[in-house]
Amino acid sequence: PMRTGWAAFKFALAGFILPYMFIFYPSLLLIGNLSEILLATIPAIVGIFLLSIGIVGFYKKEIGWFGRGLLIIGAILLIHPEWTTSLIGIGLGGLVLVPQYKRGKSLPLESEIQGQRRS
Repeated sequence: PMRTGWAAFKFALAGFILPYMFIFYPSLLLIGNLSEILLATIPAIVGIFLLSIGIVGFYKKEIGWFGRGLLIIGAILLIHPEWTTSLIGIGLGGLVLVPQYKRGKSLPLESEIQGQRRS
């Protein structure tokens, strides 16, 4: 039961953060003009993406504790509505994710592995 609870917590944590982002970015509630809404939505999406990857610890391959920490710090920096913190947060996320993206393919799906065995 506890293992299932922790797994659910890891997947839901990014959703718990979103309501607090409304405080920093009222434009996420679609209040304001289009440019304000876009400038609030992009860091929010990237921040939730980084937080999810940092908590789960997997992007294309498994991410070590140091990389996970950098992703979580980057996600936290993206929550604060300043350009400097947003750029640092995106930079930290890129520092971890770009090398993984360039290294190659992700791990195969379980169904792909089973299909190869049957052939």
